[in-house]
Amino acid sequence: MKTIKIQGEIGWDVIAQEVETDLRNVSGDIVVELDSPGGDVFEGVKIYNLLKDYDKGKVSVVINGVAASMGSYIAMAGDEIKAYDNAVFMIHNPWTVAIGDYVEMQKTAEVLEGLARLLANKYIKKTGKSEDEIKSLMNDES
Repeated sequence: MKTIKIQGEIGWDVIAQEVETDLRNVSGDIVVELDSPGGDVFEGVKIYNLLKDYDKGKVSVVINGVAASMGSYIAMAGDEIKAYDNAVFMIHNPWTVAIGDYVEMQKTAEVLEGLARLLANKYIKKTGKSEDEIKSLMNDES
């Protein structure tokens, strides 16, 4: 079984293009060793989609350190998800830095709200928890 490592900040230490190359060069069941504090939402979504679209075998995700923020979202792509008993899994609402007037701030808030819904939908689907429960967990940064 081949192992793909996703370690570090998404969009900085780990980019989708590297994961895509790794996936292109393997066949059969794979293990994704995941240790990420999170990072860029859009790069994380691309990595999630690459893993979800892998059709040459089963994808097992092993959280061997931390799967926080976008790292936790990427974990949702696994057909099977395992975590060491001392691993950390954290979800929260996406955030950003913005500058501008109230119109710009409202636009930014709308984008963040949409991204929060996008992320929540995967957590809901994978865990079977209710929308209210997932939103509460995301709001609490838990």
